[in-house]
Amino acid sequence: MRLTLPTPGERNHGGNRLLQGRGRRAGCRRSGFRGCLVKLPSFVRQMVAPGDLAREKHLKTFRAEIQAAAASGDRSRIETLLDRPKQLGLDAEDAALECEHLAGLLAAADLRERLARGEPLEVIPTRHPAITGERCHFLAPASSPDGLMDQGGKLFLTDRRILYLGASKLEAEWRQVTEVRDQERDIFLTVQPLDLLRVRFNSYVDALRAAEIARYLSRSPRNR
Repeated sequence: MRLTLPTPGERNHGGNRLLQGRGRRAGCRRSGFRGCLVKLPSFVRQMVAPGDLAREKHLKTFRAEIQAAAASGDRSRIETLLDRPKQLGLDAEDAALECEHLAGLLAAADLRERLARGEPLEVIPTRHPAITGERCHFLAPASSPDGLMDQGGKLFLTDRRILYLGASKLEAEWRQVTEVRDQERDIFLTVQPLDLLRVRFNSYVDALRAAEIARYLSRSPRNR
């Protein structure tokens, strides 16, 4: 079999093609993703259209502002964000979850202000046998993310303890709770000696109100 070697010109021509290919790839790297966007199929370009990218950028800004307002605990700062979706060009569907978060923060602020004025916690009438003899201050559907095959249940906050009843059961007396934190729709309770309870709610309003009530009850002198 005879092997035919390429001529110098052919080698240069092939080299040029190689260099051109490298140049195109380098150009894409230099220009970033948007520089290569025009080379993607049309259906992919639609998935990352400029409008989608702008909307996601505005949502990211809105979420950051909500987190900052939540950390401040300032009701007026939270209220100023009610008009932010319109200012950012976001419609109700785009910012539905973020607006729900704001509603939860305002509900928690209302509760916090009432408690600061010395108003008592609401007592919810219930005849559930698990809390017979206890005053129920909060009741909502919830779930245990860390429970095995847990599909949901009920959370009770009574004058004596937190109690979750689902596929799994969680409970702790308030005198054992040293810290209550909230994150998104979850609340976390640090329980002595070394335990952490996590409960997830269906809405921000339930989660943030539950967190406020749990903090209040765990700090009450009656439970220390």
